[in-house]
Amino acid sequence: MYTIAGATFGIFSDQNCSNQIGTLTTNENGETNEVEVTAGTVYIKELSAPKGYKLDTTVHAEQWQGCGRLAI
Repeated sequence: MYTIAGATFGIFSDQNCSNQIGTLTTNENGETNEVEVTAGTVYIKELSAPKGYKLDTTVHAEQWQGCGRLAI
């Protein structure tokens, strides 16, 4: 049986994903921990996929308004 638990996502401050500012990891419900971010654009990229799933190498840009916590 496959589970979504253990997928990891890097949170980056740059589009090239060279400055990682956090990591999110999914649990068995697909929920993640939280990462503190400041206003601006952050970039999210999957770093590892759970067994049975294909790694998605797409970089997703998210505009963040204000300071706070990010979870996916």
